[in-house]
Amino acid sequence: MIYFFFDVACILSGVLLGTNLLSKQKSIGNSVASVTKSLTPYQFTLGSLTLILGTFLLIFRSGCAIHDIVGMAAGITLLGAKLNDVPVIGNVLSDVSNWLDTYRDYIGIAAIIIGILGLLNIHILC
Repeated sequence: MIYFFFDVACILSGVLLGTNLLSKQKSIGNSVASVTKSLTPYQFTLGSLTLILGTFLLIFRSGCAIHDIVGMAAGITLLGAKLNDVPVIGNVLSDVSNWLDTYRDYIGIAAIIIGILGLLNIHILC
């Protein structure tokens, strides 16, 4: 069940992150814009969920590290400046988020792909 939530969170986070790249596609541009508008209030929740579940699965699931790292990267990128509030390692996480923000669209597309593959129970990279 935790895998399902992680995969859905990856897909939704990927849509939020990959908006710029996905909206350029003529066939899905308007749909992506409306989905992004409805998901934007939940950006902190989705970022936290993908970061926490990705970290949990990286520790306790053997093998599928790439899936978990992509989810963690999506979560850190979505959380952005709010990571400064974390007591001990907030500044480091914020710097990592700023660095990952340059690859925002690509992390989003990777998170969508990882989430869809996870929902279909296809684990190519494991």
